[in-house]
Amino acid sequence: MKTLIVVEDDPFLLEDLVFYGEQAGYNVVEIESVARYFDEIEKVKASSLILLDLSMDSGGNIELSNNQLVGEVLLQNIRDINEDVPIVVVSAYPERFRKIKEGVVTKCVNKPVHFEEIERVLREFS
Repeated sequence: MKTLIVVEDDPFLLEDLVFYGEQAGYNVVEIESVARYFDEIEKVKASSLILLDLSMDSGGNIELSNNQLVGEVLLQNIRDINEDVPIVVVSAYPERFRKIKEGVVTKCVNKPVHFEEIERVLREFS
């Protein structure tokens, strides 16, 4: 079974994304915080697909610079440990997505999320 990592700090959106992931046949790992991300790093290394929120609270676990978003740091960390996994950014900051280097992010889904789009993305990578 493929593993979907969902990195999202909004508990309502996290719950919905987990539901859609499970409906699409993924084994879903919920990550609601930066601390939990680092706790689950081995699962991130072995994942099949990652949905990543760019604008999470760092909880003091990541040092940011130059108006950097937490998700941008996590994105680089993911690429350092798993260069091939598809990463779908789920963000209210589409302008930030455009600034991220090509080849790092596979797709972007804008917030507010339309769940038909999430279903399409999950089917595309399943």
